[in-house]
Amino acid sequence: MDKDANEVLTSSAIKEKFAKFSADPGTMSQPEFAKFVNAEIDKWADVAKRAKLQPK
Repeated sequence: MDKDANEVLTSSAIKEKFAKFSADPGTMSQPEFAKFVNAEIDKWADVAKRAKLQPK
């Protein structure tokens, strides 16, 4: 499924549509994307903690 999704996401039509929103469709595999998301969660949790932000 990753192969099919990447094929669509790298098509010129999709790239053009994403570009209208200044977005990059990306072509990470599911494990790569999960790793990226988890790293972002950790990074921003640390930022919030250092800024002493509290959840509402």
